[in-house]
Amino acid sequence: MIENIRYWDGFLPVELPERTKVLDISFLPRLPSIKQVENAVREALSSPTGMKTIPELVNSNKKVTIAFDDPCIPCGDTPRFRETMLLIILEELKKAGVPKRNIKLVCANGLHRKWTKRELSLTIGRSIVDEFGFRLLCHDAEDKDNLVYLGETKSGYEVEVNRLVADSDLVIYVNFMSNLFNGGWKSVNVGLSTYRSIRYTHGPGQLMGVPLELRLDRKRDPLHSVLDEMGERLEEALGKQVFKIETVCNNKVDVAAVFAGTVTSTRDKSLATQAEQVLLDLSGLEQSDILIYGLPRWMPYATFSETNPILNVIGMGLGYLLMLVELVLKKGGVVIMVSPCPNVWDEIHHPSYIEAWNRVLSQTRNPYEIRDLFEEDFAHRPEYIYKYRFCYAYHPVHALFILYNYYITTEYVGKVFVAGAQDPQVIRHMGFEPAKTVQEAICRAEELVGKDCSLSYMRYEFPGL
Repeated sequence: MIENIRYWDGFLPVELPERTKVLDISFLPRLPSIKQVENAVREALSSPTGMKTIPELVNSNKKVTIAFDDPCIPCGDTPRFRETMLLIILEELKKAGVPKRNIKLVCANGLHRKWTKRELSLTIGRSIVDEFGFRLLCHDAEDKDNLVYLGETKSGYEVEVNRLVADSDLVIYVNFMSNLFNGGWKSVNVGLSTYRSIRYTHGPGQLMGVPLELRLDRKRDPLHSVLDEMGERLEEALGKQVFKIETVCNNKVDVAAVFAGTVTSTRDKSLATQAEQVLLDLSGLEQSDILIYGLPRWMPYATFSETNPILNVIGMGLGYLLMLVELVLKKGGVVIMVSPCPNVWDEIHHPSYIEAWNRVLSQTRNPYEIRDLFEEDFAHRPEYIYKYRFCYAYHPVHALFILYNYYITTEYVGKVFVAGAQDPQVIRHMGFEPAKTVQEAICRAEELVGKDCSLSYMRYEFPGL
């Protein structure tokens, strides 16, 4: 059987064994798209859950901050949909008499890089960027003067956020839910937070090994239970609630649902909207001994920039695909990725990745050793912090967060092959096995798991491709 496997910017025709099972799956449920998105947004804002409407919450004397997901979160008809959402919110504020000088927009980039005005124009629309000028900001997780520490949660998690969250009379957060990890309090307590708080949710293994039914339950999800606790502390310390607009996308990155209200209520509604279809989409999947899938050039953390071997194979191949890998691969099974994986590095946007490649991976690939030996060093390096704050670079610790995806190879996957790579040594440096072709990789995998092993090829759609 011939399959066109995704391969960088295109597809690679590959002959797979006839017994190969083709899995046509996606990251998001196949929910119907909303045809009149503007109407859905207005309807959600007219009856928010657990909160008053925006015009009822503010007046001409109030200060308002509107935060939104950064360009790493892909969302369908960009920028028109994001621009439409923000313009409707601005209309609501105008109804309440809030002057423009009292409104600020902040891109919730967390430890991602800051974004240029041009890039933001391609994300939320030129009209808004031009109108707000210097009142449109990117979050700076290292700007000590514009951060506020809100204390510890009952479990001892430290909560630190952008000062605008504390100083504004109303914070409105516009979220675009492109996968089950996003949404809820992750928007604020990661997107508008700092390393001091983010480290509690971005350690080795914290984003994997969680059954799907827990991911669909906010109260039992280990990631979001920590974030919820942080959110409780935030609202307790500030004595006010964050107004959340949670947008559910479908697997073609169109809008499927829009909810407004408190952070927890909108999160619960978005999960409930997805749950039945997600379980239906993924039910009946039989795990295989070998799993094959291709890697695109695109990766969320390479938006408006170039990817690199760490982002391509470890970030995209193991990180963003990890939930699907766990669902369809037997524990101890073999993964075969297909990618040219060129040895290319973006020195402007990903400078700490280069050191992680040369220094960290030369010493260890154990995610816990990486954390113990390097995390505090990388997190506080002044030369990298400067580039994060002023030169559009990712925060230095972000490279290590991606390397923590090695957890899946130490705890779940038995062996990883990368077929079709331009330079085999690049693959070996990451601790994986290079193969010239997919067929060669399959033959070598069969030597490990047996000639009568089961194979699956994962054909998927991913937001942004």
